[in-house]
Parts: sequence; structure tokens; C-alpha cells
Amino acid sequence: MIVAELKRAHETRQEAARAAQKKWKAYSKARDEMFARTSHPAAPWKIVRADKKKPARLELIRDLLSGFRYKEKSKKLDSADRDIVFPWSPADKDRVER
Repeated sequence: MIVAELKRAHETRQEAARAAQKKWKAYSKARDEMFARTSHPAAPWKIVRADKKKPARLELIRDLLSGFRYKEKSKKLDSADRDIVFPWSPADKDRVER
């Protein structure tokens, strides 16, 4: 019984993934429009490359911490790896899609 339920859950996830893939271009267009309309120099959208989860999380934390001033701030936290975390820009569209 449990094996059958797991197989069905897996099939359901695969069906959802296939349906999402069919809408990828529309999703990407809507995302780019949202970024263009709502990103602002004082509050830009940040893109996080999350192909490798742990480095992505650590670099996002580093990026967030770099925006604060506090005593004994480490130089390591001055900025995140810009190949992993970077502000959205219409000029960087290819970087977002990568």
C-alpha cells in the first residue's frame, strides 16, 4: 500500500513538472515584467543562483549582512560572490536564465 502511494505521489509530481515546463516561457516573461516594474535602486530584486544550495544560502546571508554596519564586521562579509547573488538588471537577462 505504501509503495503504491509513493509511486502515485512521484507520478503526480512528474505530471506537475511537465505542465510547468510547458509554461516556462510565459512564466519567465511574467517574472521579467514584474522585476522591471518593481525593482528600484534603493530596493533592487536580488537573483540567487541556487544550483548548489549550501553556497547559495551562505552567499545570500553574506549579501544581506553586507548591507548592515556593525562593529567588528569581517572583511569577508563586505560582499557576496556576484556569480551567485546579484541585483536584477534588464541587461543581465541572460544571467538570470542561465
